Amino acid sequence: MITRELQQARKGIKKLIGANRTVIIIHRKPLTGDGFDGEVEDPFGIPAGITVRCRLSHDAIEPAQLGEVSSGFTSDPILYILVDNAQDIVQDDIFEALSKKWKIGLVDTLHAHNGIIGYQAPLFEAETIEEVS
Repeated sequence: MITRELQQARKGIKKLIGANRTVIIIHRKPLTGDGFDGEVEDPFGIPAGITVRCRLSHDAIEPAQLGEVSSGFTSDPILYILVDNAQDIVQDDIFEALSKKWKIGLVDTLHAHNGIIGYQAPLFEAETIEEVS
């Protein structure tokens, strides 16, 4: 059951995104069965474009800020992506924005009032990540 508080928290995330909204297209390879009831990327699959409405900023939401008393954002040199609970982002997704290619880092699920209100993750320049690996 979705409570009024959960709905308000989700609206708050959507409002943050709407204040500085960016629309990106993530190119993700399709998944195929791995033979063990799991899924892996299809090596022969053609990446599909997934449109995502998000906020790209140097501000990260800390768990304490999701409580009753907000302490504001923390500023960080790392760029972050913030999406609402209805969007789909996955670690290692790649997209173009701000004239660069970006790779999504570890995705953090944002919880409040016994529900998911959104997702956030750090972004890394895609070329930098591939050069290191």
